[in-house]
Amino acid sequence: LKQNCGMVDTMDQIEDLQVAENDKELKKKIVVEVISSHCNDLSQFKDLRLIGDALKGGNKLEAEVLTGGLTNFSYKVVVAGAPELQLYAKLAFSHSACDPNTFFDLERTVNEFKMMERFKAIDPDSVAIPYLCIDVEDMKLLVTQWSPPDEQWANQLIDGTVDIRIIPKLASSLAKLHCVDFDPNFNISVKETYLTCFPLQNKLMTNLCDPETK
Repeated sequence: LKQNCGMVDTMDQIEDLQVAENDKELKKKIVVEVISSHCNDLSQFKDLRLIGDALKGGNKLEAEVLTGGLTNFSYKVVVAGAPELQLYAKLAFSHSACDPNTFFDLERTVNEFKMMERFKAIDPDSVAIPYLCIDVEDMKLLVTQWSPPDEQWANQLIDGTVDIRIIPKLASSLAKLHCVDFDPNFNISVKETYLTCFPLQNKLMTNLCDPETK
């Protein structure tokens, strides 16, 4: 009986994994289709116009999942055969994959887009260009310029190291952002979460700035 129960559990796990994989592939297809529909001569953004030209020439748009699966997927979107034509995209969910009963306000993605626009206006060289923030069924799709340096910064965070050469520019950019007027109720829905996380983040960042910390 125990052996049979174990087999049932294993089959259920395999089925769950297959459902998750099918869902991931479906979402990737949706992302490609939606982005493709916005790549044309009418776009105000050069990258989207160039991708539109490539698509009209017979090239295909492809998406590679970078991270995610619980509350969003992040993608590298590239034109097959023209790797210089690439975008970053994030598909945000209204519910967590591990808890369908928990609602995640999609306004978080809209606000991320708004902040990227504002930061771009304040310090143009410090943020990727935000291109699109679109409703996709019960999700939000954020599309931006692809930024290769972001990979290096991410790898530094993963490794727990910081290249001190970027600190002056980072400090200057953050100072500019914190000196502008803002609505105290902006993105209010995530305020409680960030206040909870801030003490830990503060300690981690302080340690990173301490040359004695290894």
